[in-house]
Amino acid sequence: MQTPEDDLSLVEVLRRHYAPTIEMLRRAVRRCPDDLWDARREGAAFWQHAYHAIFWLDVWLRDSPEGFLPPPFHNRDALLETGLAPSVTLSREQVEGYLAQVDARCAAFFGELTPDMLVQESEFFGKVWTVADRILVQIRHVQHHVGHMNCMLKRGAGEAVPWLGYNE
Repeated sequence: MQTPEDDLSLVEVLRRHYAPTIEMLRRAVRRCPDDLWDARREGAAFWQHAYHAIFWLDVWLRDSPEGFLPPPFHNRDALLETGLAPSVTLSREQVEGYLAQVDARCAAFFGELTPDMLVQESEFFGKVWTVADRILVQIRHVQHHVGHMNCMLKRGAGEAVPWLGYNE
């Protein structure tokens, strides 16, 4: 019979779905061949999808967007929502480094969460969100871009990043 001590907290459930999502993003960035990195065959470049997902993860998985500072190499044109062709191409090293930095910060964010904190509300960009909502939206958002990047990898390199579930 299961006891209350055996129950997983919702924080742990969210964390164990966040982790493979980020790992799939990391693997997609590493797998992308050089000739596909900045190709704009399907609109935005591969690296733009990765950067966009990482950037917004960095913004949303924190206590507040107030005081957020983008990375030093940030170029607003690199974000997909501008619809502009970026004037610079971010290197794989910049994208991987930023992902590592954001992942480490998010690990600390998860480490400080308690189940009660998941339902706390705060305002982000004029709307009220719970912490759990922001986590779930970012898992979905990153996975959306990983899916697009996988499509680009499959078409351009013949092989996509395999699905990872939690505990894999």
